[in-house]
Parts: sequence; structure tokens; C-alpha cells
Amino acid sequence: LKLVTKVGARRNEEGGWLPAQSPADLREGVEENLRSLRVERMDLVNLRLHSESGAASEPTAEQLGAMADLQREGKLDLIGISNATLDGVEMAVELLGGLGEVQNAYSILDRSDDPVVDFCDEHGIAYVAYFPLGSAFNGGPAALAADPAVAAVADRHGATPSQIALA
Repeated sequence: LKLVTKVGARRNEEGGWLPAQSPADLREGVEENLRSLRVERMDLVNLRLHSESGAASEPTAEQLGAMADLQREGKLDLIGISNATLDGVEMAVELLGGLGEVQNAYSILDRSDDPVVDFCDEHGIAYVAYFPLGSAFNGGPAALAADPAVAAVADRHGATPSQIALA
């Protein structure tokens, strides 16, 4: 069993997401995960990067430093980043000496992260896609079914568009 969590955001009273990006917020997030999971160390913690537009962004040296401090304290083994640009991934690798993973949006219809995937492949960094079937913001599985190329492959293989997208 490998425990992977994410810090960098918290829920408000209505259930919406709020940024929690300061070094103190990140430490609090890791400490809360340790308490709620009743463990002394997590295998990997992702720093969820936040931008006002929701687009991928870059971590700050202070954020990465806070994560590295938690790693040195033995509270986490590997550091990952989520919602990161290529520049952000490169900076994290340079400042930390490596990354455990990058977790970004990626799907058969949204290949804009190909440069990050290639960088991760070249550097032996795990790449974990979120929204592999798309998201509610861009049509999700309905957009897959509406794509002629995906639909044609699905028909040819007797599969659903979602199965083809995941394959």
C-alpha cells in the first residue's frame, strides 16, 4: 500500500475549493493528512498548484522549500506537483533534485501537456493524468462520444468512447 495525498487547497463552508498555498498552509495540510490517515509518513505528497484562472502554474521556491523540509523531517518520502507547467516542473526538478510524480490534466482530446509528459519520460518521473475522460468544464465523456475519430475507433473495437480514451 502506498499513500499519496495532495495539499495546496482546502474546502470552504459551501464545499468550494480555496487556495492554501503558503508554506504554513502546506505544512498544515501534510500534518492534517498524517493525523486523519493515522500514519507517521506518507509515500508521496503532491503540491496542488493554484492560479486564479485555474490554468497550470509554477511552484515558488518557498513552497518547494516547505515540502523539502517536510521530506527531511521524515513526514513524506516523495514530492510531486499537480497542475504544473513545463517551466514549473523543470524548476521543481532543479530545486529539489527530482520529483516523485507530476499530476496534470491529460486526455485523448487534450494533449497540450505532451511536453511535460516527454520531460517526465526523459527524467524518470511518473506522470499521472487527471481528467483522462475530460472534465465537466470541457464536456467530459460526452465530448469523447462526439469526437468522430474516438467514436470510429470505439465502433471498430466494439467498445465505448470512454474505454478507448482510457486505453
